[in-house]
Amino acid sequence: MRYEYTQSLSLDHEDLSKVDLHSLLNIMNILISLFYQAGRAIGDRDRLEPAIEKVYVIVEFMQDSSRIKGYLENFKEFKTITLDTLKRVEEDFPDRYNARVAEEVESVINILEIRSIEWLKRVEHPQQWDVLEVRRLKQNFLDVFKAVEKYSQGRYRIVERPEEHGSDDYLIELAFRSKQKNVVYIPSVFQDVMRDTLLNARKYTPLGGHISGVLSTNRDSILWEVKDDGIGIPEVDLPRIIELGFRAGNVTDRRTMGAGFGLTKAYLVAKQFSGRMWIDSEVGKGTLLTIEIPFPDVKM
Repeated sequence: MRYEYTQSLSLDHEDLSKVDLHSLLNIMNILISLFYQAGRAIGDRDRLEPAIEKVYVIVEFMQDSSRIKGYLENFKEFKTITLDTLKRVEEDFPDRYNARVAEEVESVINILEIRSIEWLKRVEHPQQWDVLEVRRLKQNFLDVFKAVEKYSQGRYRIVERPEEHGSDDYLIELAFRSKQKNVVYIPSVFQDVMRDTLLNARKYTPLGGHISGVLSTNRDSILWEVKDDGIGIPEVDLPRIIELGFRAGNVTDRRTMGAGFGLTKAYLVAKQFSGRMWIDSEVGKGTLLTIEIPFPDVKM
């Protein structure tokens, strides 16, 4: 069944803040988990405590967009503290130092830095559109998927080529198409929506599944389509799936990292830019999410 979302969502300032920040907060949660893994490996969890405490300081700054300067200063300090701490741990515990976890920490911090720059830009210019190089945009997405794969600790792989696709892998295929072959023109915040909807599709698709994300343009608008062959959404739940924190009846017993904010954010962004959003889904067969956003009056 295909359903178009047109309803209003009643969200207060705190709810809107949670929706806007949830992607960054999920990365923070991954970092904290990796810090605890590193602490267990050396048998001294307290050694990573300064970095963990700094994460919570950063989160506090994130709650108030008026404190952007403080956020930036604290993020730089956090990155320095973390990398210096890992270096000292390697020197003090050469036999118990977990190089794999340390590498993952550094990779996730780099992703967080990129996402933070994007977030800060849209806080200052919420209606901004960006011209993005297709190659770099795709690589940013692949870096996120690789971090998710590493976080799974070997439970699955994420591949981008059909010939590499095995029964314990996720195949994620991306296609970005526009009249300007090497660049795309999208709202700054829309990168978040693209990532979140792809990761959401992966979350509810069993191992061996296939997820595709296609960004295309016509003369008047951009079109983003995410398709998966996952568990699908019950028809009765389709109208409510964009509500903050709502989870469909067939996934309430599934353990996930998310808080049910991804589709809420996707819908709010679509409406923010005078766009439309549809979901076409069938239980046991998969889901197709479609978002269409018109170009602003000033074209490229």
